[in-house]
Amino acid sequence: MRIFQRDEAFSIRVDTEDSELMNNGFHYSEDMLAELACAPIKGRAKAHVLVGGLGMGFTLASALKHVNADATVNRGSTQRGQAKTLIISV
Repeated sequence: MRIFQRDEAFSIRVDTEDSELMNNGFHYSEDMLAELACAPIKGRAKAHVLVGGLGMGFTLASALKHVNADATVNRGSTQRGQAKTLIISV
């Protein structure tokens, strides 16, 4: 897995440059991951969510949309340019 940058656009590719996993404009899987993971706690007061992953922020942004306003949503630490496993713990 590699992350590429061209100006302000980022792309994550698997194995070859032709196998794109995610980019700035295509992040449906990250949105759905957060939505599905947060579904069991929807409506729960003061829920705690930890999002760890690649660092583009799409999963984190989606998680924030799917929890109550009083929830705590934290991002696990990552190093720029290094792919990490996506994890949401609720």
